[in-house]
Amino acid sequence: MKTRKLFYTIIISVAVAGAIAALAFYAIFFKSHRSVENEQAISVTAVQLFSDFVANEQDANKRYLDKAVEVTGKITEITSDMERHTVVALATDDILFGVRCTLLDAQTSLQPGDTVRIKGICKGFLSDVIITNGILNQEYEK
Repeated sequence: MKTRKLFYTIIISVAVAGAIAALAFYAIFFKSHRSVENEQAISVTAVQLFSDFVANEQDANKRYLDKAVEVTGKITEITSDMERHTVVALATDDILFGVRCTLLDAQTSLQPGDTVRIKGICKGFLSDVIITNGILNQEYEK
């Protein structure tokens, strides 16, 4: 009798743990993307944003991390990521590193040398400053 009760307790515990794991998986992988379109953004140039992170990463994280930023800069490189999103590298005072912005929509009209303004979410500093969920302000200079 006690073994049967223990068996049912284990089965119920495993089922509850499985349900919690499934809910966590769903919440992490299928949550909607954050839209910065209507958020108030911190306006900054690519040079200033990069300089802030190089000078003091902790202070820059407090100011920019996971916040909407609108960064203005000159395009040095255009690539795409594994999901075929356009990734735009913006120039800074550093010849190797800069600000990398992943755009939500594919952009075919952009060219290196164009000056753009991109609104997105700052994800921090990994040699480059990373901006995700970027929306291109259509008013840019060629």
